[in-house]
Amino acid sequence: NAQSNSPIAQMARASMATEPDGLNLTHKRKMEELDIERQENEIALQRAEIENKRAEIESKRAENESKRAKNAKQQIELEIMKAESDTRRMNTIKAGYSDICQDTVIDERARLIFKDYYLNMAMYPSLLTANTGSTQGLLTNGETTSPNKPISLSQVAHELSLKIPDNKLIAIGMELKKKYIKRHGKEPSKH
Repeated sequence: NAQSNSPIAQMARASMATEPDGLNLTHKRKMEELDIERQENEIALQRAEIENKRAEIESKRAENESKRAKNAKQQIELEIMKAESDTRRMNTIKAGYSDICQDTVIDERARLIFKDYYLNMAMYPSLLTANTGSTQGLLTNGETTSPNKPISLSQVAHELSLKIPDNKLIAIGMELKKKYIKRHGKEPSKH
């Protein structure tokens, strides 16, 4: 190529002759240094953006945590208010029961009803009270009933339009009695 007469080879030789090698290398180094500096600046900008995003995420995380804590506190306060309402209701029932009973002694049946009510209130408060505060029966179509009202097998069968012979009702009652004794360690009271 050094001795070729083609126009491209001549142009290449001419451009090499006008620029000395030292000047060309200095220019290349300067360009590389500028390129490195530009890349470092881009990296610094990217790091700053990442840090800003991290700070934003941490801020949102703290805000969400604060909201969760506030919601938990409100939920606890609501549960306390429900429990206080249920306790007031139960005290009203007890006072009414004392007015009805002449000897003001709570019999075994009433004691069991009160015990079941308090246990249900403690373990399943959402089943006892709806958002309106009214008590919902578990075996009804949303009608308001007492959750501690004794349930008769024949009444339930009648409500479900079932005709169960007396001997089957007795067998079911005996099975429920066995389960009650197994659970409570004594026979159920006679209501």
